[in-house]
Amino acid sequence: MSQKHMQNLYSTLIRSICRFSFRHPFFVLALALVVCLPAAQQLNRLRLDTNLLRLLSEDNRVVVQKNQIRDIVTGSGGYFTVLLESVDRKKLLSAFHATLERVLELEEVEAVEYQNPRDFIKKYGCLLLSVEDLDNVLESLLKLEAQFSPMGDDLLSEDKPDSEGDDRGNKREIRRMVRYLDLPQYHQSEDGQTMAIKIYPAKGISNMGDISLLSRRLEGLLENIRAEFAVWAGLTGSLKNDLKHYSFIISDLVRSGAIVAVMLTLMLFIGFRSVRVIPFILLPLGIGLVLAFGTIPLFAKSLNTITSFLLLVSFGLGIDFSIHLLRRFLNEWPHKPAEEALVTTFVSTGRSVLVSGFTTALALFVLASSNFRGFSEFGIIGGYSILIVLLSVMVFLPAIISLGVKIRWLKPDTREGSRIGVPGKKASLALCVVIMVALILAGAGLKFDFDFSQMDVDIPQEEGIHDRYKAVYESRRSPGALFVAEGLTELDELLIALEKSRSENPQSQILKYESIRSLSPDEQETQARLSLIAEIKESVSGRWIRRVDDPDYQKLISEIRDWDPPPRSPDFGELPETFTYRLISQRYADYYIVPVYIRGKKQNGKDAAAFANELYDLEISSEVIGPFGDTTIIAEVMGIVTEEGPRLIIFTFLGIFLLIFWQQRSFPQALWIVMPLISGMALMSGLMVVFGIRLNFFNIVVFPTLIGIGIDDGVHYYRRWLEMGWNTLATQKELFGTLSLTTATTICSYLGIAFSRHPGLRSIGFLACLGLLSTWLTTLFLLPGVLNLLDKKKKG
Repeated sequence: MSQKHMQNLYSTLIRSICRFSFRHPFFVLALALVVCLPAAQQLNRLRLDTNLLRLLSEDNRVVVQKNQIRDIVTGSGGYFTVLLESVDRKKLLSAFHATLERVLELEEVEAVEYQNPRDFIKKYGCLLLSVEDLDNVLESLLKLEAQFSPMGDDLLSEDKPDSEGDDRGNKREIRRMVRYLDLPQYHQSEDGQTMAIKIYPAKGISNMGDISLLSRRLEGLLENIRAEFAVWAGLTGSLKNDLKHYSFIISDLVRSGAIVAVMLTLMLFIGFRSVRVIPFILLPLGIGLVLAFGTIPLFAKSLNTITSFLLLVSFGLGIDFSIHLLRRFLNEWPHKPAEEALVTTFVSTGRSVLVSGFTTALALFVLASSNFRGFSEFGIIGGYSILIVLLSVMVFLPAIISLGVKIRWLKPDTREGSRIGVPGKKASLALCVVIMVALILAGAGLKFDFDFSQMDVDIPQEEGIHDRYKAVYESRRSPGALFVAEGLTELDELLIALEKSRSENPQSQILKYESIRSLSPDEQETQARLSLIAEIKESVSGRWIRRVDDPDYQKLISEIRDWDPPPRSPDFGELPETFTYRLISQRYADYYIVPVYIRGKKQNGKDAAAFANELYDLEISSEVIGPFGDTTIIAEVMGIVTEEGPRLIIFTFLGIFLLIFWQQRSFPQALWIVMPLISGMALMSGLMVVFGIRLNFFNIVVFPTLIGIGIDDGVHYYRRWLEMGWNTLATQKELFGTLSLTTATTICSYLGIAFSRHPGLRSIGFLACLGLLSTWLTTLFLLPGVLNLLDKKKKG
């Protein structure tokens, strides 16, 4: 089908819609109501999933391994922790046992963790520590001995400025050993005034609804405990933090939505200088958004953190269609009958609106090819919603305008256009220089932020709850990844591979690992531990200990000296369930769990990637599942984003350019249309460096999205410039206000995200606003200057 034939077909169809709508507006609006009602009923099915894993595709290896591990490892989906506190130990114990009993009665609870195997630990004590841990303890004791020996002052004179820090480190290492010698019966703080119970949900309790229900039941239980026993009680844990994160995003959505609504209303009032036009702009947009988001549950189970704000973005993008069409109608109406003005508007400006809508949707749909669901779902849902809003505007806005004419709510706009003229040569040249400088700055200084901790939401905690948790679980550190080995043979092979990688690779990111073999080692490992324990006991038997006057050190040394090691390590059968709970599957026999700890920072993308790659490169049996954990998720997300980001940006631009070229059938004309976009993106990139904004795995989605949005102004400006016979001044006066208003309304929608308290989403909002301002500047101050030269050349 030729382009001319398509244009004729469009003109015929849109004329029919406009004339029918003008004569039967109530029928068309009744039709809109009929199609909206079923969609509106489906809106309550929309769900939000803030889990980082939700951003990866279902077939991603991390997701697959997570699903396998979830069925084997109890608590791999998270946990709650109940904290109880009182200075009255008797009252605290009563509350503790009552809480434990009531928690175990909940059918949503699979297991709890609350006590230490005291008798077992007293017997085996330090023999449960690894050779590396014992070696660190021995080194700390030798440092302490040097400090308190008669020659200590001279030996350590160079280290005096750091002696306080060394002292804390010594105590920490020695306490690592002693904690096995005097471990309390329950999970509690050193002073015994705070006690804890870890609660693991039953299998199948994984969605936010079920977790929220369990949280409410636990909160209700604790409320009764407070009233009954007069103790402090609080709930925390990873699942509680997930719920807070979820509530945090929801509250941000509500708050940002209110901000966007107020700002958009204000912008529309300023742009049209009338309140009356606002319903005519918002009604077709509202119909489109209800239709779009009401049907999203048909193909998407839930929204993720990145797509959660798409309603606001779609609002800002979709409102541009109505603004362009209504503004053109009000300008045409003084010169033509209302029906003819309506037809002219939708035949002319409607074509530009369709092109800009399709280019925006195309840019978003390119993201659908990404393996990162944060991008792909953003593209699918965003592109789909834009097309539905576009369809709604083109079908229902003529009837809405017609109704406004018939009830005399709308009035012709007889005002002159903007007084802003065409920029001169010097202004255009100056802007070109600024853009070139910005491009140089971007090439030299634009960086990617690999630190995921900068993307964490700072969720406010109940006062003192974090300190209470740390008082109980001071020495606990979560592993970076988990392996699950089916059978002891596979377990031993995995441990050999881990140790080989850790010891032979100087850049190894494996700090340590744990397994059932750590608690029940073979004869060689046992003898190595006993030998180190003997050296440690010999060290604390010297005369230097008499000079130690620090009560903490005295207690530590006394406990080490008085403990007698057993002749052998415990057998598997002797290990208490409290210890094996994290190391042996409670659901399936012969599945052994191996937590692996990262040497670097878990939230640092580069450290996480190095750690994950090292684990992936291990030569292990296919019967071993893993690795899976926070670091592998972060590494996978970072790898996909950094690999696919540039490709998506290039493909998006090529797709948009080809669409413009196909529509214009002229390469030079396509270049004029995309020129403001290219220069605006260059200007934005340079401003990012100036303002210290870094790319991250959230805001990189702005680039392909901005390509789709930023092309719109060029499409509208160039098409109207052609229609007005290359008259740049007339085009500038007519479109300056309209394009400024559409840019302002789109910025308003992103400002709602910029006000979010989520750092990642906030970075999307700020960067999008910066990009929109840049493309607005290049469209209205650079493109007119260039087109004016063509105009003058034509006249010459």
